[in-house]
Amino acid sequence: MGILRLLVLVCLILSCGPGEVASIVSFTIHEVVTRSTTIRFLIAKRTITNGKMLILFPGGDGTCHFGFFPEKAACGRDSSNSIDVAPNIWVSYNFLARNMERFAQRGYVVVLVDMPEDVKARFSASSLDPKVISSRYRVGTDWDEDNTTDNSLDVVEDVEAVVSYVTVTLGVPVVEVYLVGTSRGTLATAYVSHQITATGVVLTATVSSDGLFSDYCPSSSSDFISCTGINGYAGRVIMVHHQNDGCPASTHTSANTVYGDLTISDKHFTTVTGGSEVSSNPCAGKTYHGFWGRDGDVVSLILDWIEGRPVPGSI
Repeated sequence: MGILRLLVLVCLILSCGPGEVASIVSFTIHEVVTRSTTIRFLIAKRTITNGKMLILFPGGDGTCHFGFFPEKAACGRDSSNSIDVAPNIWVSYNFLARNMERFAQRGYVVVLVDMPEDVKARFSASSLDPKVISSRYRVGTDWDEDNTTDNSLDVVEDVEAVVSYVTVTLGVPVVEVYLVGTSRGTLATAYVSHQITATGVVLTATVSSDGLFSDYCPSSSSDFISCTGINGYAGRVIMVHHQNDGCPASTHTSANTVYGDLTISDKHFTTVTGGSEVSSNPCAGKTYHGFWGRDGDVVSLILDWIEGRPVPGSI
């Protein structure tokens, strides 16, 4: 098959609907050395971008949301819980992972981050729940089971290394950086927000009622605001939450409480209704928690907000 025909085919597979002429979105996996470890990330972008970067923080323990085909088995992925987005590359059904192409189609440089290798190594070496270990890393309070603080793990430094790699090593022009998190990924989004130069913060399905807060938050805090320190951020924030979110760690009521406690002046909250729930796990991607069935509408809302357009309080 000729190169031109192959590119047209990729366009059709990735994004072209009836009557549409879509731009080609490429997916590439990269790795950067940070601290004394490495972190991988997946980039989705068009050839010509708009100068805005979205750094995506997925949920769960932060791992196995993308990879090469041979890695599917180790991650327990198959056609029922992963999507092939490019030759030899797949993503999970996590809300942010499965919508990377939608974000990139509007010209954004979209970066989905993995957990760094030193954090992953602790999963098998510790009796703690991987979600607790990764959450400690996400809010900058990592410690071992004996509560010995380990300051070598630094999510802020890792994010800065990713941004530098994309802008300097790869030479991708970026003038604005937005942090976008979903579910447990909102912990990192909120924590990093007030420590780097971020133009805006997007919190979707925010972890706002987590019974594990005291297991990973600094000083055993018991709420999202004090755990992440997000009120130290001076930019723009939008929270997007489904009315029927059934995940115990992220109820709609508790998300509204978090929003009310935000002292950030430029803030917005949108409630999502409709869609469907096809997974028995209420915290999985194919549920109200993951905005299943409302993908296009939620992505458009987020990007409209980023681009300064008025957005409604409910969709």
